[in-house]
Amino acid sequence: MNICLNSSVKRLILNKDEVKGIVLENGREIYSKIIISNIDMNNTYFKLLTEEDRKKYLTNDFIKSLENIDYNSPVFKINLIVDKLPKFKCLNKLIKNINYENYEKEIANLNFPGTIHMNSESIKAIHNSYLEALQGFPSLSPMIEMTIPSIIDKSLVPQNSKHHVIGLFCQYAPYKLKDNKKWDLKLKKEFANLVYSEIDKYAPRFSESILFEDLLSPNDLETEFSLTGGNIFHGSMDTNSISFCRPTIENSNYKQPLNNLFSCSAAMHPGGGVMGASGRNCALTALKFI
Repeated sequence: MNICLNSSVKRLILNKDEVKGIVLENGREIYSKIIISNIDMNNTYFKLLTEEDRKKYLTNDFIKSLENIDYNSPVFKINLIVDKLPKFKCLNKLIKNINYENYEKEIANLNFPGTIHMNSESIKAIHNSYLEALQGFPSLSPMIEMTIPSIIDKSLVPQNSKHHVIGLFCQYAPYKLKDNKKWDLKLKKEFANLVYSEIDKYAPRFSESILFEDLLSPNDLETEFSLTGGNIFHGSMDTNSISFCRPTIENSNYKQPLNNLFSCSAAMHPGGGVMGASGRNCALTALKFI
């Protein structure tokens, strides 16, 4: 078995309607009985296949269904390093007269291992944020999901540093901004500062604890991680694109129309989320063809 690291794939190798292998950016060719793709449908079919191969081996209806997949993303991702844990006002009764070390051991370890949600108290508020993004504006009251993985995995930060890693999953921040405005550094900083100020309402002085920030707009997610439209789910997950319709009716069973090609990505049923179900289902399907 060969494992290639840091190796970009340039295209698929086809022999008639069968995928025989891949060509890396460095020109190396790798052949296999089956090829499993973990990238979205746009990258699989429109970047790894030539237009000539698409027209020759794919039906017009299938190509059209691929073109109709909705990749618009409303997600702005922020990765932080902080020098202290947030102290949420809702925990004031528990943290009264408790020092920081005991706060982490007795309060944070019990209450922070999961996802912490803010600005999501009402459906109306979430809907209003969505409407703002629909018009091409970053939400003025973004819904925020906070995770603190260093609560569970202490290896993420230097020992005895009291630092923590925090991830913020923020909605809504549209991929396409009004009047073709760009997600430049200034706009990203403005939106991030808005997010911090919203968190401060729940955990006073949280913004003062930030040591480092990594700001990823939908466009950054597309550029850095090859996520079309910045969509972490490899396509929207609405009633038209789940179950046997995901990603399209023609290729919803993990085996793709091109022979020997399979997909295990979030584009397949049951979609995105940290669960691995698409990969498991794809593996079970692929084993039938070996």
